[in-house]
Amino acid sequence: MKRLITFFRLDANLSLKDSITIYSLVSPIILAILFAILLPGVQDLRIDLAVQQSGIPDQRILQRLGEYGSLEVLPDRSAVIARVQEYDDMAGITWNADGSPEIILEGNESAVDAELIAALLRAAADDAPGFSASSRNLGGEGAPITEYITVMMVMLGLLIGGLLIGFNIVEEKESGVIRALATSPLRIGEYIAARSIFALIIGVVSGFLSLVILMGFTVNLGLFFLAVGLSLLVALPFGFIIGSFADNQMTAFAMVKLLMMVFMSIPLVSIFVPAGFQWLFYILPNYWMFVLLSNVIVGEAWTHSGLLFSAVATLVSGLAFIALLIPAMKKRLKLR
Repeated sequence: MKRLITFFRLDANLSLKDSITIYSLVSPIILAILFAILLPGVQDLRIDLAVQQSGIPDQRILQRLGEYGSLEVLPDRSAVIARVQEYDDMAGITWNADGSPEIILEGNESAVDAELIAALLRAAADDAPGFSASSRNLGGEGAPITEYITVMMVMLGLLIGGLLIGFNIVEEKESGVIRALATSPLRIGEYIAARSIFALIIGVVSGFLSLVILMGFTVNLGLFFLAVGLSLLVALPFGFIIGSFADNQMTAFAMVKLLMMVFMSIPLVSIFVPAGFQWLFYILPNYWMFVLLSNVIVGEAWTHSGLLFSAVATLVSGLAFIALLIPAMKKRLKLR
């Protein structure tokens, strides 16, 4: 326990003495604040429309609608409805047999959306007499943009906690401290546990603050902290990879670029992959970490695996990730 406390103090001192490190610690919080400010405006002002091409009474309406927003022109009503039901924010316009428009909404839009689109339609039709639009609500839920951004901010906070540990290990290698540790009674398991304390605190604090800033206290905090603890098993090894294989700070920074891209981009890509192809990601621990956090923050209806299954998968894949890394750490750090 004394060794664990000593390493925690060492990590804290090394991390807080560098201004770049301090910025890294607060960057997820800064990003969360910016998203909290900008997201409502972005979601309210954006106008994307899927428009049925067949049955339109006047092709000039289509051209004028394109001046007000982004259009996707689709062949028939069923294609428009299917497009509206996809993950992103998209309203639809179809045409009845008499040429009157029908506005198709997914169900998560604000109350003024139908009125705004109807106004755009009237303007596109030059306020033709008798030109009125009806609306139809599909009763579904649109893509939870804020929730998914919250998941990514929590993941970023956990990753930064791990990466800071990696930089601290590199500094120990450069200063020769790691050689002294290699001759001490310290074992590799104790070393990993000691290093994990600081990363856990950084990840929990950063993730919790990001959650509160973006979503308040709408999420089950017990499940959230459980998910963060399990997710650390996936984020922390990325820091150990840097600490083990980077011999200096410049190499460590170069590795961060690659590892951060792998860590963050794969979960983002999986959002847009159909359920039938999700198995392509099953071997990746950060995929299960993302699914677990999504189950807690976004909701199980938006993921392809249940909460319990994703928690077990995160635990198993995270432990396997660390186990695969231990031989390399022993060899590179000369620890027992």
